[in-house]
This record gives sequence, C-alpha cells and structure tokens, in this order.
Amino acid sequence: MKLLKRIFFAIVILLGLLVGGLWFVATQYEEELIGYVKHEIGKQTSRPINVSTIEYSLFASFPNISVSLNDVQTYSFEKGDQPFLNLKSIHIVFDLMSLIDGEFNINQIILQEGQVNIIYNEKGEPNYNILKESSDSTSSQTKLAIENITLQEVEVGYFDKKEKQSYAVAFNEAEVLPETLLDSVIANVEFDGKFKPFEVSDFKTVESIPLDGEFRIENKSGALKFLYAGTFQNGISNIEGKIQTKEKGDVWDFKADFNDHQIKELIQVLPKDFLDKDLRSVTGLINATVSIVGEKTTKKSPPLKIDYEVSKANYKSGDHLFKSINAKGQYFQPNLNNVKGAKLVANSFSTNYDEIIVSGSGSLKDFKRPLIDAKLKSKFDLAQLHKKILQEDFKTLKGAADFDIHLKGRLVEVFADRNLKSLKYFKSEGKLILDGVEAQPTDFDYPIYLNKGNLNFKNKNLSLESFEGNLQSSKFKMEGQITNYLKTVLVNEPLTFDADLEMDQMILEEFVGSVDSSKVASDEVYNFNLPSSILLRTNLKLGSFSFRKFKGEDISGEVTLKSQKITFKNLHLKTCDGSAQLNGIIDARPKNKVVYRTKSNLENIDARKAFVQFENFGQDLLLAKHVKGRISIASTIIAESDKQLNIDENKIYTETNLKIKNGELVQFEPLIELQQYLNEEFKLNFNLSHLKFSTLENDIEINNGTIYIPEMAIRSSDLNLDLEGTHSFNQDIDYLLKIKHSEIFKAKKQNKIDAEFGVVENKDKTATLPLRMRGNIDEPKFSYDVKTKRQTVAENWKKESKEIKKILKEEFSGGLFKGKKDKKEEKEEEEDLNKEIKETQTEVIWDEEEDDDEEEGEEE
Repeated sequence: MKLLKRIFFAIVILLGLLVGGLWFVATQYEEELIGYVKHEIGKQTSRPINVSTIEYSLFASFPNISVSLNDVQTYSFEKGDQPFLNLKSIHIVFDLMSLIDGEFNINQIILQEGQVNIIYNEKGEPNYNILKESSDSTSSQTKLAIENITLQEVEVGYFDKKEKQSYAVAFNEAEVLPETLLDSVIANVEFDGKFKPFEVSDFKTVESIPLDGEFRIENKSGALKFLYAGTFQNGISNIEGKIQTKEKGDVWDFKADFNDHQIKELIQVLPKDFLDKDLRSVTGLINATVSIVGEKTTKKSPPLKIDYEVSKANYKSGDHLFKSINAKGQYFQPNLNNVKGAKLVANSFSTNYDEIIVSGSGSLKDFKRPLIDAKLKSKFDLAQLHKKILQEDFKTLKGAADFDIHLKGRLVEVFADRNLKSLKYFKSEGKLILDGVEAQPTDFDYPIYLNKGNLNFKNKNLSLESFEGNLQSSKFKMEGQITNYLKTVLVNEPLTFDADLEMDQMILEEFVGSVDSSKVASDEVYNFNLPSSILLRTNLKLGSFSFRKFKGEDISGEVTLKSQKITFKNLHLKTCDGSAQLNGIIDARPKNKVVYRTKSNLENIDARKAFVQFENFGQDLLLAKHVKGRISIASTIIAESDKQLNIDENKIYTETNLKIKNGELVQFEPLIELQQYLNEEFKLNFNLSHLKFSTLENDIEINNGTIYIPEMAIRSSDLNLDLEGTHSFNQDIDYLLKIKHSEIFKAKKQNKIDAEFGVVENKDKTATLPLRMRGNIDEPKFSYDVKTKRQTVAENWKKESKEIKKILKEEFSGGLFKGKKDKKEEKEEEEDLNKEIKETQTEVIWDEEEDDDEEEGEEE
C-alpha cells in the first residue's frame, strides 16, 4: 500500500515538472509568436485580412501551442463583396519541439464556424489568390509541415458566375491531412457534413445531400485529382475524377458509383420544377455509375453519361399504381449544362400494374417534347384491366391477352395530352393475341365471345387475323382491320372495323326479342337500339338469316353500322325458292322510334312462301292463303316502329310492283263477296273463289294505313275482271269493279238485271257490269257506278265507229281492191276473254260528288 502511494506521488511530481517546464518554455515565446503571425499576415497577403483579436493559448492544443485569430474576414475582389474568408476563428498550432529549436513550424490549422468561398467572377478570375507573388520566403523561419487542417462547422462554397455554377459543402467536422501544401496540394480528408443545394445554369436543386466519408485531393502540375468514398445522401458512393487544365480549357474525367440509394430521397434533391406529385411518389432503390469525360471550355461542356439499375421501385400516377419496377439502362446528355439532345435508354424493364406484369425496353429523347421508343410485352387477364380502367366502356370484359408491341412517337402528347396532331408521327408494330374473351360494351345488350383472335399493330391501325368467336348462337370470323384505334382510346370515337365478316347464321330474334323476364326487374321494358360505340364497314357473307317468318340463305353484300344506323347495299340472298337483292337502312338514332327504309327486288320466288315469310308485305288484303304461283316483286318500303319494334300502321309507306306468273287467287275475300252478290242479285253463278291466270301484275301503294290499288286486270278462262280501289288496315274498302262475261249479256237480254245498273253490251255478245263496292269487308255494299258506265259506253261506241268505217271502206273498195286484212284490224276484231293486259292504269278515277249523292238516293 505504501509502495502504491509512493508511485502515485512520483507520477504527480513528474507531470507537474513537465507541465511547468512546458509552460515556462511557452511563455517565453508568447510575444514572439503573436508578432510572427501579425508580420506574416501583413507580408504574405495581397489584400487586408481583418481580425478582431489575436489570442495566445497554451492549453487549447496541448501539448502544442496555438495562436487564435478571431472574427477573420477578407473580401474576394473588392471591399464589401462576398467574402473569401468569413470565420469565427482560425487556430494556428505550432509544434512545441520546433520552438525549442528556434523554428516556427505549423503542424495544424483549425477553421471554426464560418465560410470559405471559392469564387470565379464574370471574367473567370478566382478570388483565392491572396498571397503575394514576389514574397521573400528567405526571411521566414516557418516550415510548412502541416500535419492536419481541421474544419469545424465550416461551409466551403464554389461559385462560378461566368458559368452560372454554384456548389457548397457544409462540414460538421473534417480532418484534412495534407501531404504537401507548397508547390501543390495533396491531402486526405475525413469529414462528416452535407452537400448544399447547388446550381448549374438553370438547374437548381432544393435539398442538401448528407456526406460522410473519406476524400483525397491532389492538385499539382495543372491537374486536379480527387477521390471520395463514403455515404452520399443515403447510400454508399465512390467518386473519382481528374480535371486537367490546358491552354484552351479543361479536360474532365469524372466517374461516380452510387450503390443502393433510396430513389425517394435522391428525388428530393431535384429542382422544384421537376417535383410534380407523381414524381414525389417514386420509391425504391437505384444503383448508378455516372461519368463526365470531355473538354470544358467557355463554349463547350463535357457530356454526361449514367448507367443505372432501378429495383423494387413504385410509382403512382393519378389513380394508377405501378409496383415492383425494375429497370436497367443508360442516360446520355451531350452537354453537361443543357438537357438538349439528352436520351434515356432502358435496355430492360418490368413493372406490375394492378397484377398485370409488363416488361420490355425503350428509349426517351427530347425531354420538353418526349419522343419515346418502347417495346412492351405482357400476359394478363382482361378482367384486371376492366376493373382498373375500362368499367365505363364495358359491362363485361374478361379473357386472356398476350401482347408484344413496339411503339414509337410522342407518346406523352398522344396518351397524356391527347394531342391528335401528334398521331401523325406515331408508329406501332407487333401483335396482340386474345383467347377466351367475353366482352360486352356498355351500349351492347349481349356479350361477344371471342374464341381466338390475333391483332397486328400497324401504326394507327390494328389488322385482324384469325378473329373468330360467336355472338348469341351465331359463329363469326372477321378479317380486316380496326381503323385508327387510338381515336377510340383517346377521344372516345367509335371502335371502327373495316373488315370482311363471315357468319354461319343470324337469328334476329336473339337480338331484338324480349329480354328474359326472370332476369330483369318487373318494370323494365325492352328497347331496341344499335350501338354507337362501334362503326362497322364490312363485306358480309352470311350462311342463313331469319327474322320471325322470314328465311334467307347465301347472303352477301355491303353492310355498314354507323352512329346507330345500319346501311345495307347490294345485299344478295336466296329466299322462297328464288333470289332477292336488298338496299336500305335501319335507323335507331331517334329517341322513341326506329325508322326503316328499304328497296328490294325479288325474282321468281314462290308466291305463297313469299307472302308467308314477308308477312303479307305489311298489308292484310292479299294474304298468303290467297295466292299461288311464281312471284317477282320490286318494292320500296318506308316504315316506323317504337323501340319495342311495334310497327306503326299509319307510318307505313310502300310502293310495290307485284307480278305473279301461272298464278291462282284462292278465296280472295273481295271476289267471294262479289260472287255472292252476283248470285243473289242477278242469279249469275260465277266461280270467283278460285281463279287461275297466266299473269297478274300491278303497282300497289300503302300510305297512312291504306292500300291503294290501281286498275288491275284479272284474265281467266271464266271471266274478265278489272279491279281498282282502296283497302284500309281496319278493313274499310272502296272498290271499282268491271265484270265482263257472256252470261251478263244473256241476263240483260232476259231482263234479269235492272236497267239502273247500266250494263253495257259489247259487240262480241258479252256485257260489262260496272259496280261500286264500299263499306267494310265484313258487310260490303254494292252500287251502280255511273262514271264507269259512261266510260264503257264510250269505249264501245269507239269500237263500233271503227267497224262502220271498215265496212264502208270494204263497200266502196269492192272486190277490186279487196285483199288481206291488216293485222292490226284482225287483232281489233278478236275479243279474247283470256287476253293479258300488259299495261295497267295507275291513276284511280273516283265518282263525281253528284254521282255519289245520286247513288245514295237510289240505295235508299
């Protein structure tokens, strides 16, 4: 115990002697050191250095001695400008051992709390040349053997006013270990600080970058070399470079590696102009290698090249989230000070967009008006895309999609800004393969099933290849193209198909029939509409078509669906054992109705089948049960229906040329009524219930619910009948009838027919009975027609006058001039009851008002 006490006291005595000795030595040099510092500052510097006080300290840097300059400041070029030095204090530490040898050697300089600003003015002149060029170093007893330069809370800035560049590093703590500071600067720096916001031309950052690492700098023989290793912002970095000063400028060779940096924190450094809401959302990691190699002159800057690799990144744009972004590529900028001509390349990338994986490669040029060249690949379920962005366009969308496309153009202007002028430069190629797709646009009543489909991108168009599927029970195949599909995407124009369409069948009831009541609300009413979201221009081939009773086969022609209107042109088909050609439109654009306009030509079809399938052509006078034979029809129809497809009888207008060959009229009600009347009134037994004829032809018109029948000649072996008049849809009739037969002639001679009926005798021992048939078809009324009688009499007098002339001619000519009869005369003499009238009278002539009154009085 006593030994320990002795040792302790011995150590204390030795320390006291040491401290006392050092203090004795140091105090001997106090005035000399202060005087030396003042002398050197005044002698070696070219501009004044302002110092508030100079303090001598024995223990501040113990065991060495220091002289402190407080509130140090000197201007850069002229008084009052931004200072070169602005520090709270500079501590100059002298080596104690060298002082004992009589030398003033500085082994450490400590800069505390302030700024060191390295500035180049508009002329390119630096501010740090404060030492006199012709200083006499022989009088100095100081050796620059500085072991350490320390910075504590000091900001070092670099400002180039000519090049509009500024950088600043704020050092919390830095240790500079210089190897030489005489003819060159070689030093190692260990520091902790941050890189302040900087400016390069118009590029201005907004956040500081944390730094913590080691830095080596070499500045000798006109070359500046540097090397940094440590943290940069939030990741590990290695930065090295060389700047070689030459007569016409500098040559830069700069390289930096950044490993596992957080993108979100790096982005915060960018200028405010770059920091939009979407960019701020980016997260993930980035590795990058930055290189700057080239000449730096007053007119030229070296290029910037960055090799990057992004991983596990996320990006949100509006409501769209891109997850797990991985990308690798390069960024190249020809001029460090200007982004003009810059190009960003992604050699490969992939991302997850709502469980849709998209991968590919691409490039971006011209950041003010981005020109993008991208190759994209993906496989996904369309239901994912429907859920995310297509719910407004489709009620249902699902199935597999596989695409591999190449897009090129100003895609931001096209897809984000919706600038249609930029479509001029848009290019696309590639393929989209669809499989097992079910799609129902919002204005479609039924889904479309696509079994398979290949679409080839051809700039603004998509060509259809092997496009097969079914709609209801109809199978279809389409080849052609979707024209300018981008206008559908960008401005909601209809999806436009220019294609050949083949279908095995179409049952129209499946598309216009009533909706299954078990699947809809009780108050829901079916409304027929055509889609406005699709424009279809097609050459159609259809195996069979049916609607209600109509059946057609081998259908071909041009069909257009546009703006809720179907137009068909030169539509050929086989129907009713004959052929037909149709032209017309179905217009569903009006809010509460559907308009139909058609022109049709039917050749040599079965009459009964035609009347059945065409539902008696919209009239109920001459029905399928009444006719037999082969029929040809040229018809124009204009009609309207409501949205439930109920035809408005008052809005039907037709013009129909009807021709029946080798025909039969069976149980035709107006003739049955006439037959009964003739039998009851005149005891004439004509069989009008089944008339056979070689040809029946007429032009029939339907307008405002009324059928207009011009004079129609029926020539049979039994009698000649001319018929004209009107027949309304509610069965009101008004017919003019002329019946010509030998039995009428006999009845008149036997006074079986009253004279008031105006029977007109013909030269061929036949007579014509003119009648008026009015009222309702269920209870028609017959009356005598005065005007018809007058017309018939006139026709007979005309014939008799011709006969008289002919007789006179024969009498005066005698046998001398008698020869063969003129063929025309022979034809006029003959009165064939089976003669066909080829020309029909289309003008309907009604009785005068007084005749009507006269007849009504007679009936009473």
